[in-house]
Amino acid sequence: MSKPVKPRRSAREIETIRLALARSLRDDPNVIGVGFGANLVDGRPRGSALIIDLRVMPEDESGREKLGIDRYPDEYEGLPVRVEAAPMAKPDAAPTGERGGRQEDPLLGGTSTAVLSDFLPFPTGYGTLGGICFDTGTGRAMALSNAHVWGEETAREVIQPWMPVDEYVEGVIKLLSCGPITSYLADTTPPSGLTAVLAAGAAGAWTAAAAADDADPSRWGQGETAVDGGTVTQAERVRLRAEVPANPMPGHPYVTATDWQYTRVTSAADLAAAIAEDRRNVHVTVKNVVTERQQYSGGERVRICADILGFQARRARDHFVVARCFPLDHPERIVTRVLRPGPCGIERPDRWECFDAMPRQWLSDALSFPLHFGVFRFDGAGEPIVRSIEVANVAGASAALRIPLDGGLGVEILPTRRVRVDVSHTFLPVTVLARDPIGRVVTQATSGATQGHRETLELEGTVISRLTIVGGGGEGWLHGLCVDRPKFSDMFPDDVPDQIRIFSFTGQLDLGLREGPGRWGIVVSVQTVDNSPPGTDPVTAAQNIAGIMSAPMTAQLAGCVTVLLLDHAFDVI
Repeated sequence: MSKPVKPRRSAREIETIRLALARSLRDDPNVIGVGFGANLVDGRPRGSALIIDLRVMPEDESGREKLGIDRYPDEYEGLPVRVEAAPMAKPDAAPTGERGGRQEDPLLGGTSTAVLSDFLPFPTGYGTLGGICFDTGTGRAMALSNAHVWGEETAREVIQPWMPVDEYVEGVIKLLSCGPITSYLADTTPPSGLTAVLAAGAAGAWTAAAAADDADPSRWGQGETAVDGGTVTQAERVRLRAEVPANPMPGHPYVTATDWQYTRVTSAADLAAAIAEDRRNVHVTVKNVVTERQQYSGGERVRICADILGFQARRARDHFVVARCFPLDHPERIVTRVLRPGPCGIERPDRWECFDAMPRQWLSDALSFPLHFGVFRFDGAGEPIVRSIEVANVAGASAALRIPLDGGLGVEILPTRRVRVDVSHTFLPVTVLARDPIGRVVTQATSGATQGHRETLELEGTVISRLTIVGGGGEGWLHGLCVDRPKFSDMFPDDVPDQIRIFSFTGQLDLGLREGPGRWGIVVSVQTVDNSPPGTDPVTAAQNIAGIMSAPMTAQLAGCVTVLLLDHAFDVI
C-alpha cells in the first residue's frame, strides 16, 4: 500500500505558516529568527523545513534543558521544523582590502546612520548604512549595517541619516509635523514600494549636500591640521551642523547652510579647524522619458528610452538608472527594469507635445470613455461624440470632441507647468480647470463669448496633471491640446550651463500575454555610482559618492504635501 502524498504548499501558504511560528516565538530571547529552507537529515537535504535559528545551542543535555531547547516543535502546521545555531558574527580584526564596486537596486548604501544611546534620546556616534532590504512577509523596509556601527544587541533604536543632537531634534520635529513619508506623499496612485525608496533618497540627498564636498568633513579637517612626522594623532572629533531642508527630496536643487568643526587631538596639542558655508545639492539631473509607441497589446515589448541630463557625472556609467513601471489601477504591481547606456532610436517629442485635431477615424468609430490619444486620456459621462467642426477663424473643418453637458470632460496629462487648450462653442463659453495631482484647482481660464470661434486658452501652474473642461451648454468642443514637456535647463543653476551633459539609456518591458487593458505609468530613478578602480587614492575615491538619488521624482505643492510625478505613461489596449 503506497503512502499518501502530501499536497504541495504554495509559497504564500509557507510564508503564512513561517510568520505564525515566528510570532509565537518572538518573546524567546534565544531565538534570532525563523526561516524556511532545506531539511537536513544526517547532513543531507531531505525535503524542506521551517528553520529556527538560535543564538546558543549547547551540545550537552543539561544545557539544552536549561535553555529549553526541547520545547521547540518537531513539526508545525504539517511542516517539519529544524533547530540550528546561528550566533551573531563578531569581527576578529579591522576590515582590510581594496575598494570594490557592485550595482544594486535600490542603490542605497553609503549614507550615515547611528544607534541611539541607551539613556539619551539622541545619537552618540555614527557609521555607514549598508543597504535597504524588505521583509517578504510584511513588506516593511528594513536596513542593514555592520556590527561595529550598530552593535550586537537587537531592538535598539536606529536613525538615518546621522546628524548632531540639535539637528536630530529639528529633524524629528519636522518629521512629526508632516508624519511619515507615506502620509504626505500624495497621489491618486502612489506605489507603496516607492515610498521607502523616496524616504531613503531624501535622507541620502540631504546628507550628501550637508557633508560632501571636494572632501568630506573628516578629510577636510585632516588637510587643514596637518602635523609633522614626529607628532602622533591620538583622536579626531568632527562636528557637523546643517539646516535640514523642509522637503529634501532627491533631485531638487536646494542650498543648505553648514558649519563644519574639526579637532585633531595630538601628542603635542589640539589642532582645530572650522568653516561655515552654504552648500548646494549638486546631485541634480533632469529626465526625458519616452516609449516607442503610446499603445501596446498584451505580449508586446515596450521599449523605454530615457535622456538623463546632469552636470556632475562625466560618463554615462556614472549613473545607475532604473525604470519602475506599474499599471495605474494596480500600483502595487511594480515591474523594475535597469536601463543601460546606449542610443535609443526612438523619436522624442518636441518641447511641446500637441495635437490639433482628434483622430479622423473617431468620426466613424463606435466610441466609449475613456479615450486614449497619444499621452492624453479623456473621460466623461455618456458616449463620446466626435464631429467635424468648422469655425470662422480657422480654414477647413477638423475633428473635435464634444464637452459633455453633465460633469464636463476630464483629461489626464503628464505632469507639466504649462498647458494650451483649443476650444470653441456655439452657445456658452468654455472653462478649463487645471488641477494638481491631488485634485486641487491651481488655475483656470475661460473662453470668450464669441460663438463659432476657435480660441486657445493658456494655463500655467506649479504642477498640472489633470484638466477639467466644462461649459459650452452641450455645444462646446475640444479641438486641440498641448502640454509643455519640462525644459532640460529648468532644474540647473544658471552658472553652470556649459557643464551640462546628456546621456541616453534604454531598456525594455515585456507585457504578459494576458495583460488586460489599462494605463501604465513609468517613474525613473537616477543614482550616482562610485566607479573608483581598486587602488584609487582614498581622498580621490571619497569624492565619488555612490547611491545618491539625483533625479526629481516628486513635487512639493504646499506645506508637507508631496506628490509623486510620472515620467511617462502608455496604454495597454
